[in-house]
Amino acid sequence: MASGTFKPTNNTDDGIWYSGGFDDSDSSLYLGNAGIAIHSFIRFTGVNIPQGSTIDACFLRFKSDGAYSGTVVDVDIHFADADNQAAPTSEGECNGLSLTGGIAFDGIGSWSNDVQYDSPELKTRLQTVVDRVGFASGNAIVAVVKDGGSSGSAYRACYDYGWSASDCVELHVTWTAGGGTTVVAEPFILVGSLAAGVATIDPIINPVFRFIFTLTGGADGLSDQVMPISSFSARLLSGNPTFLSVVIPGLDYSAQIADRPNGDLSIKMGFEVAGVIVLTEEIVRVDFENIQINEGAVNQSITLDGHRTETWSTKTIALTGASYRNLNKGKIRYRVVPDIYVKPGDTVEIGLDSFIIDNISLSMSGSQFNMEVAEA
Repeated sequence: MASGTFKPTNNTDDGIWYSGGFDDSDSSLYLGNAGIAIHSFIRFTGVNIPQGSTIDACFLRFKSDGAYSGTVVDVDIHFADADNQAAPTSEGECNGLSLTGGIAFDGIGSWSNDVQYDSPELKTRLQTVVDRVGFASGNAIVAVVKDGGSSGSAYRACYDYGWSASDCVELHVTWTAGGGTTVVAEPFILVGSLAAGVATIDPIINPVFRFIFTLTGGADGLSDQVMPISSFSARLLSGNPTFLSVVIPGLDYSAQIADRPNGDLSIKMGFEVAGVIVLTEEIVRVDFENIQINEGAVNQSITLDGHRTETWSTKTIALTGASYRNLNKGKIRYRVVPDIYVKPGDTVEIGLDSFIIDNISLSMSGSQFNMEVAEA
């Protein structure tokens, strides 16, 4: 596991913009509404994270340039979804940035002068950038802090590079270098059964996972629509709402999505052995609730998400290939080789540990797919 702290390196690496204005030479960055909704960008250069690494932790650290207590301050933090993002130079370029999904940083408390404050966890959003095929160690990453509906004249302000190169915003990241798993997230056809002599599927020996995303159409009198995806993330719970979000590259499927407002979002996972899909299983299904159209200067995409509450029959299952173990407040969390049958509520056996699963986190982006199971 490695870690790094990254900062802007010149005065134009950070700045603000708002309706009718842009400034990359101001002495402060703003979070919230200073009489008008203000958004900030921060460009971090020389980010030496290898492409495809697993982001274990990520946050922004701000240093307040004064005392601020106005309420309510709500912002959303994104990253530019680009391989090596240049600093924007105008309001139009800022608005045209292709962004990852946002992480809410809401109800920000009072800030005191010259005190540092950290953002919420941002690892899932940075993972999207690092998993891009064109991303490489040493590239630049741009964070974007957008106002999320703050009250009038409620804001926080921090040092930018132009005021203090030592006190400007920092990006803190911990990561694990990527492995060799192959992930394919596009429609597939089941073309065979388990080959003779292959008693089990070992994704460590045969690390090819395939995914198929479907937006069902039955509730709208239509057929199901299979679509390619560039990433998805899910959090499975038993007896509480399971969440799924998928990103569809481009806008080609806009009409098909609009025609199926009452559909389900479904992800199936398959194992490929020697070029043959030998086993598939639906791993998550939710109600289609929200759509977001993302349009940048170059890239476009559609994000769909939703929830569904479901309870599964419980069982005991052994998981293998643990690559990470965390013990926090007496609760265990493991990152494991993906299993298509494990569900929340199951009793899981991993090495010498045995516990009941509270939740399962799934994330796929680029060439990486991760499954984590957490103790109830």
